[in-house]
Parts: sequence; C-alpha cells; structure tokens
Amino acid sequence: MTLENEVVNVDLGCGKRKQEGFFGIDRFPMPEVDMLADIDLGIPLQDDSVDMLFSSHFLEHARDLMFTMREIYRVCKHGAQVCIIAPYNEQKLNIANPYHITIFNEHTPRFWTDHTETPVDEADYADPVKRPWGLSKSDNSNPGLDIRLINMEFFYFPEYLHLPLEQKRKFRNERFNVCDQIMYQLIVWKGDECSPGVSYEDHVSAFKPYEPHYIRHLKMHEQNEIIQKFTQSEAALRQRIEGLKTELAQATNAAQAAAAEQSTAAAAAQALAAQAAAAASAITTDTLLERRINELTEDRALTDRLLHEARADNHQLRLQVMSAYEKAEALSAQIHEGKTRLMKSQLEQEQLSEQINRLSEQNAKLESDNVDALLLVNELHERLAEAQSNTSAAHQALLDQTQENKELRSRLEVSAIANAKVALVKAELVAANGIIDWYRAKEETWNIEQHRLQQDVINAQQATKKAALTQSPLAQEVQHLNLALSTAKSQASQSRHEALQVIDSLQSEVREYRSSRSLQLVSLYKSKSSLWNSISPAFTPLRSFTEKHLLKTSRPVLTLGDDLRNVPYREYLMPLRQENLGGVLLAVRPLMRGQLGLLGVEIVSSNDEVVAHVVLPLADIDPEVPTRFELPTAATLDANWYLRVFVRDSDVPVALYEVSQYSIMKKRTKYFPFAALQ
Repeated sequence: MTLENEVVNVDLGCGKRKQEGFFGIDRFPMPEVDMLADIDLGIPLQDDSVDMLFSSHFLEHARDLMFTMREIYRVCKHGAQVCIIAPYNEQKLNIANPYHITIFNEHTPRFWTDHTETPVDEADYADPVKRPWGLSKSDNSNPGLDIRLINMEFFYFPEYLHLPLEQKRKFRNERFNVCDQIMYQLIVWKGDECSPGVSYEDHVSAFKPYEPHYIRHLKMHEQNEIIQKFTQSEAALRQRIEGLKTELAQATNAAQAAAAEQSTAAAAAQALAAQAAAAASAITTDTLLERRINELTEDRALTDRLLHEARADNHQLRLQVMSAYEKAEALSAQIHEGKTRLMKSQLEQEQLSEQINRLSEQNAKLESDNVDALLLVNELHERLAEAQSNTSAAHQALLDQTQENKELRSRLEVSAIANAKVALVKAELVAANGIIDWYRAKEETWNIEQHRLQQDVINAQQATKKAALTQSPLAQEVQHLNLALSTAKSQASQSRHEALQVIDSLQSEVREYRSSRSLQLVSLYKSKSSLWNSISPAFTPLRSFTEKHLLKTSRPVLTLGDDLRNVPYREYLMPLRQENLGGVLLAVRPLMRGQLGLLGVEIVSSNDEVVAHVVLPLADIDPEVPTRFELPTAATLDANWYLRVFVRDSDVPVALYEVSQYSIMKKRTKYFPFAALQ
C-alpha cells in the first residue's frame, strides 16, 4: 500500500468523511473509502505498518472489541498514536441503540493495558475500589496487546457545559444524559526493547495528541456558548449593581432627612434618637452595600478581562478555522478531481483486468489442451512402438512357422506313408506348441496362420485315421502319444496351480509376519538384514543410492514386499529433489517364471501430476539384475514426489524389494524402494 519509510495514517471506519491525509477503511463502499474490510474478521494491513490510527463512532459496532484492539495493536508501529472517539455509554439513547454492541466509558481503556499508571487525573475515573489503572490481565489471560491511555476528554450536553469541573464529574457519575461522547488519545507500546535509549516517559513527554477538525470546531462552539453565558451573567450583574446603587441613594437621602429633623426638633430628642439609631443602622448598611458594590466592580473588571481574552482567542480561532476551511475547500476540489481521475483509471484498469483474465483463461485452456495433446502423442508413440515391436516379433514367428510348414510339406511329398504318419504327429505337437506360444503372446496377427495350421492338423488327423484302417499298430502308437501328451499337460497345469497356491499362502504369512510389532522391534537391534547377503552384486548401485539418499538410519532392513497383483499400485514418497530424471532402476522379483502380464512405473509430481508412465513386459524381467525403466523425456522434480509401481494381467506373483525403518516413537514402519535414480 505504501513505501517502506512513508508515514501511514489510517482512518478506521471513515464513512463519508475521511480525515485529510488518511487512508480510509470501512465495511461499506463510499466515495471516501480506500479499502473495504470487515473488522470482525481482521484488519487487512501488514504488521507494524501504521504510524497513526484514528477511529470515530465506529468501534462501538465491533462484535469482539478485544479482537479488534489486538488487530489495531498488530498493525500499528511501536509508539504509534491511536485516537478513538465513541458515544458515552451512560446515555439512554446509546443504551437503547441496537447497533451499539460495545460499551465505552472512562473505564474501557483500562482493559487495553496492564500498565499500572496513566497521566489522566484519577478523579476522571473514580472507582469505589482502589485498583491500579491497567486491568487487561484481570481474567488471568494474556490479552496480546498494550495500548496505554495518555489523555481522555468528555463532551457534555449544553446544560452542563458552564458547570465547574468537580460538579461535572459528580453529575457524570450520578446521572444519565450528562455526557454525549468520549475521546481517548493513546500510544501503542510494544516493549522497552523496541525503543532502546528512549523510555516510555520520553514518549509521553513528546506526545502531541491528534484532534480531528470537527472536535476542534465542537470545542470552539462550546467556548462560544460559555462566553455567551458569561455575557448574560455580566448583564444580570450590571442590573444588580444599578439596583444596589439606587437603594444606596435612597438610604443616604433618608439619613440626611433624619439629621435635619434632629437639628430643628430638640424636644423630640428621644424619638429622634431612635431615628438616629435607625439612620446609623442605615449608614452601616450603606457601608456594606458600598463594599459589595466594590467587590462586584472588581468581579466585573475580572470578567471583562476574561471576556476580552476569550474574544481575542475566539477571533484567532475563527481566523484559523476560516483559513482551514479555505484550504479544505481547495483540497476538496483537488481531491474531487483526483478521485475523478482515479475512478476513470480504475475503470480502465478493471477493463484491462477483465481482458487479462479472459486471455489468461484462454491461455490456460490452450496450455491444458497442449499438455493433453502431448500426453496423447506420447501415449500413441508408446503404443505405436509397442505395436511395431509386437508386429516384428509376430512377423518373424510367422516366417519361421511358414518355413517350417514348407519343410513339412516337402517331407510329406517324399516320405513313405509310415514316415508321413510320424511326421504328421510331430507336426501336430509342433503346431500345438506354436498355438500355446501364440496364446501367451496374445498377438492378433497370428489368427490367420493359426487357422491355417489347425486346418493342416485336421487334414493330417484325417489322413492318420484313414491310414489307421490299413496299419492299426502305428495308429495305436499315435493315440498312446496323444494320451501321454494330454496327461503331461494336465499334471503340469495342476502342479503350476498348486505352486501358485503355496506361493500365495507364503506371501500372506510373510505379510502378517512383517506387520508384527515384535518383529519390527527386533529388527532395530540387528546390525543388518539377512537379505543383504543374498542379493546379487549387480544390485550394489541400488544399495548405495538407497542408503545415501533415502534412509536416515544406520540399520536399514531389506525386505521382499507384498504381491503387487493385490494392490492397484505400490506408492513411495521420494523426499529428494531430482534434476533431469531419465530412468529408474528397481529390484523386481517374480516368484515364478511367467509369460503373461506387464510391469510399469508412474512418476507423479508433488502437485499430483503424472509426469511419466513406463510399462515393460513381465516376461523380459530378469530377477538377477536391476530392471531399468527408461523415461520418454527427462524430468525435473521437486522434493516429495511419488514413485508408483504396478503389475497388470500377471499369472504369477510379483514382489518388489523394499528397505524399511521402524520408529519406536511413532510406532509405525516407513518403507522406501530399493532403487536408484539416473
């Protein structure tokens, strides 16, 4: 929002009248608002980024005041000033207002700090119980803030403005509707270590409290009302002085008349003496009146002097206000022009943003389509290569079979009938073997040749049956050979089936044995696993790579994993970053010799994207040497990518060598592939 060394002033809840030079934040969009934010969810500013924060009639709407004050503490710098103006709670309208959630009075800022003292006069926050100022830890928790009060001002209703300070405090504590609003001027303190060489008292001494324009205007208005009240009191005092002067003149005339009567009427001395006493009493009264008049005159002179000073201050303040209003109008015009330009630029920026978003969406879609196309092309290339390889093998097999058939036909032409019968039996066996190989290879291109070979066998069998009519001993020998061949095939199939059942049973027992916790604990105290000595020296590169890059223990255990046919895939988390990965070496162990099925690996990035997919025929796997999976293109992978190994359509169990390490604390075993990356 700002440069690093720029002063940042924030008007929190600025509404329609943002303070000049402040950054406005509010929950409703208005012309003066620079940022929309719901303070109940937090203030969207960086830590230690604000120099001055002002909020007027806004925080009373906060649902959790302590959370909001912690947010203010977080975004403010150490030593930043905070000025808060809020409605005073002890007013019936504020109590009834359903939109006012939080209470503000003279005790509210005591819960924003645990500092024991404040510069504010103790009489302004009278408390029946003697307590220190800060109460933020009164519920025995850490409040997470320290915002200390420097100054606190109360704004009274007009009928209480002219009263002395002590009487104002008394009425404020005893009555409703005495005080209208309250202003706190505070400082954010984040610890003495944040300002080495400058103490908190130094900060307080240099503190210059901020006042918004409308507060200064309100104070001027209150001062004018006080001056007007003094003027009215002065007029009443003048009238009272004039009345006292009239009474004094009347009393003086009465005394003079009494003295004249005393000199002319000696006979009525006693009566006149009484009148003289009354006159003396009147004279005494006149003396007291003169003294009171003098006191009132002195008070009037003092009032005149104070009134003159107040008028001079008022005139100076009016001049300052006029100058400020003129500057404000000029700045308002500039701000209006700037806002017009800003709105225009924002509109253009929004249009550009929409265009950029549309272009970004189109670009993302094109990139996604490109990636899908590349994956599809790679997959087609792989399938094409596999199909070409299979076609070449099938074609070669077809040529071999054709050549063999030609030789058989040649023998049929030159051989005798008896030799032809034996040759036909041999051809039947060879054809049967060819059919078995064809079923194992699953090549569709052999369908036509198979049909032709089967037809030749049928013809040969028919010829054999015809020959049996003439030479029955040879036919019996052929039948005997066919029966022996069928019996051998059945026994071999049954033996293979029984062997597979035994291997599956052993696999289940080994899996349960490996999951035993007692075995895992015992493996921790073995120096090496017994399998390390039984593997071929050809696996030395795999062992070196696994111990160097994948293991964090000095006692690795080499195990033979579960049958890969029982799971969709076996997944390993690879915690290392790999540059230009071109191939993967694995130790694969088919438990029997098989001709069917596929073995493959998948490389998955840390964001779950399949990077490579490689498949090899299971018949090509040599368990005595590492199996290499060559990636179509080299890949660069960040740490925590995944290696997946899978088996498809296999007729024999297939396992993978793994390296395990058992954690006593976590009570679980982690498995890593016995592999090498190239």
